[in-house]
Amino acid sequence: MLDGLNNPGLHNVTVARFTIKNALYEGVVLLNTSDATVRDNHIQHNDTIPHTFGSGPACKGQPAYETDESGDCGGGLHLIGAVSSVISGNTIVDNADGILISDETRESRDNLITRNIVTDNPEECGIVLASHPPMGSVPPLFAPHYGVDYNTIGENVVARNGVKVGGAGAGIFSDGQGPGRVSRNVIIHNELTQNGIPGVALHTHVGPAFGAPADNMSENQIIGNFISGNGPDGDDTATAGTTGININSGGAAPRFVEPSFRRILFGTRMSPSRSIPRRKSTSMSTICLAARSGSTMCAPLTGLHAPAPSTRMRIFGDVTRVRTRMDAPRPVAPMSAPPHG
Repeated sequence: MLDGLNNPGLHNVTVARFTIKNALYEGVVLLNTSDATVRDNHIQHNDTIPHTFGSGPACKGQPAYETDESGDCGGGLHLIGAVSSVISGNTIVDNADGILISDETRESRDNLITRNIVTDNPEECGIVLASHPPMGSVPPLFAPHYGVDYNTIGENVVARNGVKVGGAGAGIFSDGQGPGRVSRNVIIHNELTQNGIPGVALHTHVGPAFGAPADNMSENQIIGNFISGNGPDGDDTATAGTTGININSGGAAPRFVEPSFRRILFGTRMSPSRSIPRRKSTSMSTICLAARSGSTMCAPLTGLHAPAPSTRMRIFGDVTRVRTRMDAPRPVAPMSAPPHG
C-alpha cells in the first residue's frame, strides 16, 4: 500500500515485478499518492474476505476512506486520490474486479492505465472509473464528490470480467449517492471482450428527477476500441440484449431527466464474435442510449457508420458524436478523428 493520506507528499514510488496475491482486500492500493508507477506485476486472487454487493459501504474491516466497496473490497488494484500515476504491463486476474480508480479522499486525475492484461475477475468490472462519496460525508445526499477526471485507459486487454454478478469491460460510473463527477477521461485502443455486461458502460443513477443534483459525466471519449461478445446490461440500466456500449442514466422515474453530458466515440469497432480478430475492417454490434422517456433505444453499429437511433446521435464521417442532453446543444469545436485503430 502506498499511503499518502497518512504520509502527506508521498510521490515517485515504483512497485515493479512482484507477485501479489491472497490479500483480504485490494492487492495494491495507491492512496493520495502522485507520480507513482505500478508496472509488470502479477496481481492475482485478492479480495478474499467474504463480500456481498450492496451489503454496505465497505467490506468488513476496511478503513473509513473505503466508502463504496462492499461488492469488490477494492478489486485487484485500487487508485484512491491518485494523481499522475502510471499503471502498465500488469497481469490482473482472479480478483473480485480488476482496476478501480475512485475519489473518496481527493480527486483522482491524470493517471495512465496502459498495456495491462485484466482478465477473469468475475464479480465486477475489468477497469472502473467510479465517483464515490467523500470520506466522512453522510446520506441521504452525500457531499459533492471530488471527481475522477483526465485519466487515460489505453491499449489494455480486458476480457471475461464481471461474469458472476455483472461487470463491464470498462465502466464509467457515479454511485447514485452524488453529485458525482467522472469527466474528461479517454478510453482508447482497448480490447474489451466477453465481459458480463457491455464492453463500455456509462451509468449515472440520480439527478433532478429524483430531487438530487445532477452528476457530471461530461466530455468522456471512447476511441478506437475493439468490443466483442459482451453481455447485456441489467437492473435500472438494462438493455434488451448483448450490447457493445451502453450510455444510460438509469432509474424508472415517471419523468426521466438526465444530467447534461456529452459522449464522443471515434473509430470504435464492435463485433458479436467471441474471438478477437485484430485486423477486420467491418464488424457489428449494438450501442444503446437512455431515452428521455425512461426507455432505452438501441441500434446496430456497423463498422464506423451506423443508423442513428435518434437525432441525438449524429455521424460525421468516421466520427460518431453522441449527445444525451435535456437542454439545447452547445456548439462543438471541430475535431479531427485519429487514425483507425
